[in-house]
Amino acid sequence: MSFDRLQKLIRTRKNPVALTLGVPMEAVPPQLIDSSVDKLGHGTEASADALLRFSTELMDALSSLIPAVILRVPSWEALGWQGRKALDQAAFHARELGLFVIADARRGDANAAAAAYGRTWLGKDGVNADCLTVNAYQGSDAIEPLLELCRTEDKCLLTVARTSNPSAGEIQDLVSGDRVVGQALGDLAGRLGRDDLGEMGYSRIGAMIATPWPSDLRAMRKRLERTFFLLNAGGDGECTLEDAWYAFDKYGRGALVAMDSAPFAWLTSGAADYISPVRSVIEDARDTVKQFITFL
Repeated sequence: MSFDRLQKLIRTRKNPVALTLGVPMEAVPPQLIDSSVDKLGHGTEASADALLRFSTELMDALSSLIPAVILRVPSWEALGWQGRKALDQAAFHARELGLFVIADARRGDANAAAAAYGRTWLGKDGVNADCLTVNAYQGSDAIEPLLELCRTEDKCLLTVARTSNPSAGEIQDLVSGDRVVGQALGDLAGRLGRDDLGEMGYSRIGAMIATPWPSDLRAMRKRLERTFFLLNAGGDGECTLEDAWYAFDKYGRGALVAMDSAPFAWLTSGAADYISPVRSVIEDARDTVKQFITFL
């Protein structure tokens, strides 16, 4: 199963921290932009080329350190068809390096439309990512058509259960019976995936979680013992890296940590080298999390 491969990569590298790719153009090193403009002229083609070069250079430099890349879709899509082409190329490059690829598209629709999204992001004729983040607001009709494709293609899903934006609580913390809405979305992933477990005991349907409160994270892990987590940590509205271990089981399994700030590290480093600051952020995050968990 797809999450089994990810967890084997985490164990091999002794690192549960992924690299997020897909920054706005103001966070792309200017020397890469200038080089692309010299080659292609001003326009979205040059912007897409610079974003792709930044992403592939980071992947090349860090592929032995990280288990996975998370392709944040909006910055790529903002560059039109050239950006979408560059995203496809970034996903292909990551697969060639043996990395696990998560398309963070957060798409949400039901039935046939959901199935079409699945083919676009997970299908061999599409982005061909290993995993897709989805919005399950429409309930199981948004998940089950995707799940059929995942079983055929050996792919997996991450439902958005709790986000870190300031207004998330307006909806996600509303009480629904004896739980809040964020828990209900996590429970949906757990229910739909309970009969589809991999060799490491985790379902094909995971949950994407960001919460600043360790107690919430502990409660979600206890509630969803067989659900793999993509945990946003270290940023505003997110748990600290010291608390990230609550997302893992006693074997160091069950979670991947997203450090969305890593590709921006070069902006404050003051150095012309834009690779080393990103590496340092990933390594520091890995070392912090490793103080509290053991990978078996």
